[in-house]
Amino acid sequence: MDNKRKASSAGAGFADGDDRAGKRQKLPGPPSDYNLMQGESYDGRLVASYFEDLVPRETNPEYYNRIRMPISLKIIEQKLRNQEFKNLSELESYFKRMVTNAKEFYPKNSEVFEDAERVRKALSNYMTKTNPAYKLNPRYSCQATPLPSDTQTAAEEARAPENGTDGAQGEDEKANGEEAAQGDEEDAEGDEGDEGEEGDEGGEEDDENPKRIILKRKGPGRPPRAGSEQARKFDKSGRVKADHEYEGVPYKGLSFQQAQEKIVEELIRKSDGSGPYFLDFINLPARTYKDYFAVITSPLSLKGLQKLVKGIHGRQPATGVSDFKSWAAFEEKASLLWTNAHFYNEEGSVIHSLATELKECFEKELNEAKAQVQEPPQPKIKLKMTPGQETPVVGSKKITIHVGGSRGLADSLMPSVVIRTHPSVVMDHRFRLEIPAHPKEAQQNLAIHIPGQHSRLQLIPRLAPFEQQGRSYRLFVTVNGQMVGRATPLPVADDPLPVNAVVFDLSLQHITNIIGITVIAALPKGQRLPNGSDCEVEKLVINAQLLRVYS
Repeated sequence: MDNKRKASSAGAGFADGDDRAGKRQKLPGPPSDYNLMQGESYDGRLVASYFEDLVPRETNPEYYNRIRMPISLKIIEQKLRNQEFKNLSELESYFKRMVTNAKEFYPKNSEVFEDAERVRKALSNYMTKTNPAYKLNPRYSCQATPLPSDTQTAAEEARAPENGTDGAQGEDEKANGEEAAQGDEEDAEGDEGDEGEEGDEGGEEDDENPKRIILKRKGPGRPPRAGSEQARKFDKSGRVKADHEYEGVPYKGLSFQQAQEKIVEELIRKSDGSGPYFLDFINLPARTYKDYFAVITSPLSLKGLQKLVKGIHGRQPATGVSDFKSWAAFEEKASLLWTNAHFYNEEGSVIHSLATELKECFEKELNEAKAQVQEPPQPKIKLKMTPGQETPVVGSKKITIHVGGSRGLADSLMPSVVIRTHPSVVMDHRFRLEIPAHPKEAQQNLAIHIPGQHSRLQLIPRLAPFEQQGRSYRLFVTVNGQMVGRATPLPVADDPLPVNAVVFDLSLQHITNIIGITVIAALPKGQRLPNGSDCEVEKLVINAQLLRVYS
């Protein structure tokens, strides 16, 4: 019977002829196929309606003065039909330029800006799953399509109003062609500096889209040419470029707030000749890397640090007041940039080495800033004592970690681990096992048997008081090699949870399940292990055999 079915299906395939391969081929459709046009906000409003067409030029001259490469969804759709994109990366870059245009022109709290962010997220979610570039290179990051090259001098950009047409309104031939497709041929007049030299009066004309070349000549009263360093700091609209506010500005004379902003800006702006040197640290990894966010409990990027320095929280505007009131607080937070990378990536890897360079570069900038800028005075606490009352003399407490061969239970990073039946499972006899730390060894490997009815478990590690000791730490749990994220603590009447308990939900299979619990904690400041390490590691491996239930 099976052979007959195979034969009939094979015959049907040959009967289709040459169309068989064509029917199986999956071609990318227009943006509407990806539901971008139908995307709605929380209040039911279509978020892509603004991006469907270009804004009218007659009523929006300022937009075309500032945006050098206007893009709409219809322009992208037309390019898709014309097969002008070589791959998905080019398509994604074009989308990103469209989103960047909206974010550069409209304020952050505006509706269009928020819609642009929603379009960006929808694009990112789709492309990270579809674009092969993300699979070929895990560190791939798509950038917006570059703006057309501009040969105009800084003086021409700052020309007097009587000089005629605004040079910032000029687009390259590609942008003009796109506008012509939208019916704006009469407005295609612009600066052709990108197509040839300024003195070339005989510019070629396109048969379909004739364009006039307007020559901008020097006249009396023109401002002098600005220095190249100053020209690089400003865009065509005269605004300071992002992350160029403190370029070339010494630390001397800056306030504590400005010095913090300059340090972060220097790290972001540092170039390797072709792009940002610390590109992998500018933004957080994509959310598709779930294991990263399961392991790294306090992720941080340079942009995230920059927001904290500028006092930006959520979608609220910048307050201009840093979250860090001392150099020590600023340094402690920034250290997450390289400690996270060192913890997650293997030693010797590219990111691990780059994180070390980032640390050195940060410390260099920080030391230079400390030498020139004093931190603000810290608040002092005054205690009012009753007259005649003697002040008790209390010896200063010092946290000492016993290292080497004198390790005991008091020094354990993880004094115990509790495994119990999940609170959501209703049954009369619940499973509960508490595993204490080994009195001398930092690693344990145990084997246990669990009744088959208790396949859903809750794991609760009891940790040392790291916060009181001023020690940073990392905790992660794996089941059969897969990372497990933290869960919401659920109360049990006869088995209360400890204060600030860390809870993990486990689902076991009817095999030998390997449960790994690892804690890595930094030593108190100034202490080191005999081997020179500045952190301790404690690990517990449980080989849990879930027994089968036979009726």
